[in-house]
This record gives sequence, C-alpha cells and structure tokens, in this order.
Amino acid sequence: MGLPAPEKGSSRIVLPVSLALDGRETGGVAIITRSLFDLLEILSGAVEVPEQDQDDGVATSYPPPGLMGKDLRVRHTETEPGHASVAVKYRDGWFYIDERDQATKWFFRLLGTLYSVTIAESTARDSTAPVLTVPVSH
Repeated sequence: MGLPAPEKGSSRIVLPVSLALDGRETGGVAIITRSLFDLLEILSGAVEVPEQDQDDGVATSYPPPGLMGKDLRVRHTETEPGHASVAVKYRDGWFYIDERDQATKWFFRLLGTLYSVTIAESTARDSTAPVLTVPVSH
C-alpha cells in the first residue's frame, strides 16, 4: 500500500481510512457505507418470487444476492406460514421471514431501526418527513 513501516519497537500499524470509493490517493483504505435504499435492494434480491409472477413479468428481476445478502431469505408460500416472524399476505400467497432464520430477522430489525432513526432525525431537524395520508370515507 506504500505506507511507512511501523516505528522501531512499535507494534502499531496505522492505516489511513477514508470514506471514498478508492483509497489510492490517500495512501490508505477507502470504505463506502450502504444507504437504507441499498439495504432494501439487498433484501429485495433475497425474496422468493413465485414462478408465475416471473413468467408474467409482474415482478422486478434482481440479481442473485451477493456476499452481504447470501444468507437472507424472504420465503413465499400459498398457505399461511406456521413459523413466521413477519408475514404479509399479498395476492394469492404469503411472503414471510421464518422465525428460525436469525440472519434475515436480524437484517429486517436493522432495517426497521435505521428507518426509524432516519424519520426521527428528519423530524428533529424540523425538515420534511414522509407523510402517510389514509383516505377516509363515510
């Protein structure tokens, strides 16, 4: 990496870290963080899409999950799932996270927490937060 060797007698190695795509200019390691949208896209790639929805073209096609999403699974079944941590009925089936799937449950909780923090920070700064309008009829 072109970094200086540790000082004589020192066991410390100092690596400059920057928030960037490429760390070559800083002579260190560059990292990028994921946005909330990126995390939702990762989870979207882990959804089991019914074959009929794929064939009909009604589902968005995502590439297979990469390293970050390889252990995530949002299952689909036509009957109400018996061991679901979270379940949503949609069209003629159910999408759910199995209660025994610790990786996906943790990821889903993380998403919920980050979303809540984002909304709370937005509200605290008195900026415009998303508003949900529910129509009411007589």
